[in-house]
Amino acid sequence: MNLLSWNCQGLGQALTRRALNALLFKYSPCLVFLMETKKQKRYLEQLRRKFAYSSSMYVDPQGYLRGLALWWTDEVNISIFSSDKNMIDGCCSEASFSSAWHFSFVYGEPIIQLRSTMWNRILNLRRPEFIPWSIIGDLNLIGDSRDKKGKRPPPQIDRTILEKLISSCSLWELSYRRSLYTWARGNIRERLDRALINDAWSQLFPNAELFHCTRIGSDHCPLLLSLKAIPTFPKRQFRYELKWQLQEGYEAALAQGWTTDRTSSPLFCMASKLSQCRQSLKEWSKMTVGHSRQELEQLQHELQTLQLEEQIEMTLSRQEFLIDRINHLWRQDEAY
Repeated sequence: MNLLSWNCQGLGQALTRRALNALLFKYSPCLVFLMETKKQKRYLEQLRRKFAYSSSMYVDPQGYLRGLALWWTDEVNISIFSSDKNMIDGCCSEASFSSAWHFSFVYGEPIIQLRSTMWNRILNLRRPEFIPWSIIGDLNLIGDSRDKKGKRPPPQIDRTILEKLISSCSLWELSYRRSLYTWARGNIRERLDRALINDAWSQLFPNAELFHCTRIGSDHCPLLLSLKAIPTFPKRQFRYELKWQLQEGYEAALAQGWTTDRTSSPLFCMASKLSQCRQSLKEWSKMTVGHSRQELEQLQHELQTLQLEEQIEMTLSRQEFLIDRINHLWRQDEAY
């Protein structure tokens, strides 16, 4: 079971939508929390149906700012307790687990002067220690100097709020993999996105792990929370693609697959033809079309590696090139 949390900074941009589509296709999260959607419910509902999520809950943006979205599949049962411009609070249950767990998906207040008031509301949501509880999202808090690379030191109020939150609610931070920082702009990098859990949640999901995914389409890394330590990948089913018809060798591959023993019964013969066509097209596409997917994986891997480097200013132009190329390949897929 995978969960995705991402400050997407606006779902109106094509690159951001394509990056989200790639994340959902690769990891198949059953629960998706999006921050700063900057879009109204009608638009977000169109995206939800496109991405095949069965249920949703929204906090509309204020003009062209903010906005929260929570999508989930039929694999989980969700109960929403409360919501406002900064958070969605509720409970999640799934058949494969013995009990339900509570969540607070949080978009931390970006205005420093308003942070204390906002986090006092979160403190009032604290659960008894025996109830599994997690806080996930862009908390907009920098714990200490190690969580920031840049000129200005982190504000002291951030550390004070985070320490109070952890101690008062008996929480601790879930370990993560990949990049230390979850937000970057120019030469400045910060770790703003986190997952906090209590002991009861940790006992329910002892192998859970947090991954900082590659940053594309937003200044923030998506957070992938895998409840089984290693993120699960959906089994890829055969899918006929219209763009194959424009590729050289398509008709030959189809004709080769259609050839089969005609001595069998008509029904068996048809099933055999379809099966052979599927296999023939799969093998042909790996040789002719598959190179674009392989290139896409290589580009994303290189981009992720560059985002891990300390001297980020030395690689900014290369990162921009990689993102442009990835976006081009995604756009090509969208054309069919």
